[in-house]
Amino acid sequence: MASPVTLPDAGSTPAASTISFPSWSGPVLSTLFQFLRCPLRCADPAAAKRGRKFVALIRLIWHITTVKLASLLAIVGDQPVFETGFLLAGDVDPADVRRQLSRWVSSGHLRQLRRGLYALAPPYRKREPHPFLVANRLVRGSYVSLQSALAHHGLIPEHVPVTTSLTTGRPQHRENPFGSFEYHHCPPQRLTGYRMERLGGGQEALVATPAKALADLIHLVPGADSRAYLSELRLTSLEKLGPELLEPALGDRPKIRRAFRRLVTLAGRP
Repeated sequence: MASPVTLPDAGSTPAASTISFPSWSGPVLSTLFQFLRCPLRCADPAAAKRGRKFVALIRLIWHITTVKLASLLAIVGDQPVFETGFLLAGDVDPADVRRQLSRWVSSGHLRQLRRGLYALAPPYRKREPHPFLVANRLVRGSYVSLQSALAHHGLIPEHVPVTTSLTTGRPQHRENPFGSFEYHHCPPQRLTGYRMERLGGGQEALVATPAKALADLIHLVPGADSRAYLSELRLTSLEKLGPELLEPALGDRPKIRRAFRRLVTLAGRP
């Protein structure tokens, strides 16, 4: 359990946020304050002096923590996620900033998503980060594709619990409080066919077009050009795969072109 301590919110004078401290801190400080209010009851003046110094130190630590957290909220309070570099502008000591971020992660005020990437923890977080935004920021130069993009565009009916992306880097899997994220390797020449998509709440992310998401899926999954696999996808809203969108996504891969020809047949197009 932790004891809430009210502090001024970033950029305002009224108290609007709380910092949580260990549950033992309240009783300890209460006892010390009672002790210091009645110094004559203490038989050892040296002990009373040490007690006053201890309380002064605790109050100073509280003040520093409160002021620094309020400053952080003023800078990144509206950001779903933020990077360390966002805090390094101006006359600041990078080592001090990183040490303070580490303390806030340990105290539960921040969530670290990877080295240098953070999100505010509740109740300080104003907007819940969208998984697509998190996926983009976890691995730079990646874009959301495959089943995640197909579901986003309404081409498959199933909910996709894992956010799938393509990157020129190594394949990897990551977990954090905002979901599960998988990254598949893509050659640099195929890192095309994506666009910035609005996700709501002022958030945006790079997401494959409907045709490119399907082309990526067919390219990466063995046997994905078979009639059986294409039928199991239960693709809907196929009008989003119009000829003007298909051609840029096909490339020079015979497997992808073969799959799209079969898809047209399955859809009953002329």
